Amino acid sequence: MQAKRTNSEVRLEDVVVSTSAAPVYFPLRKFEADGRQHFLVDGGLAANNPTLLAIREATKILEKEITTSNSYTGPDNYDKFLVLSLGTGSAEKQLGQNIGQGGLLSWVFDQKSGLNPLFDIMFRASDDMLSIYTSLLLGNHNTPRNYLRIQDYSMKTHEEKIDNASFENLWRLEKVGKNLLTRSVLVTHPDTGLPVSHDMFLSADQSESIANNKAALIT
Repeated sequence: MQAKRTNSEVRLEDVVVSTSAAPVYFPLRKFEADGRQHFLVDGGLAANNPTLLAIREATKILEKEITTSNSYTGPDNYDKFLVLSLGTGSAEKQLGQNIGQGGLLSWVFDQKSGLNPLFDIMFRASDDMLSIYTSLLLGNHNTPRNYLRIQDYSMKTHEEKIDNASFENLWRLEKVGKNLLTRSVLVTHPDTGLPVSHDMFLSADQSESIANNKAALIT
């Protein structure tokens, strides 16, 4: 969207590689464009879930169109937005009792799981807060009519590792994605931020018409 609004010299190749440059796994992307040097890493460090950024971009487009249309949906009418948020999976981790026992090192690396507890807590907290903000912004009473978050919260730790590109794991991930379509729709609870059944926010008739994620996608 930004490329349509500017005359940037940044190539699509650099954008794609930059957004995949996860620290430790891949080197940062270095390139020159628009008269200056760029050193970029995975945008997930700033916005692991870019839903709010997408809403921001859509709002800017609509603001520009206000001069030629009277159907502008401004900040006071976010309930008219339609947002589909696709997660990449989340695994349940039991790290609490081990964190801190080994000093600073135990926060950086957990020997039992091979994970980084500090980063994991930061990313999870950021994702949870974003879900709360997005749900509040779009209106809980309309969920999942205008905000559908499809995410697997029951993955295994080895399944969500971004460097596991084995044929077996890729096949397993494809199966996980297909199974997600048959699962019940989950929404963010406004008080706890935890995923709960959408039945809490819909009438019996509405709940019956949205039996699972697949039904929600075509409703």
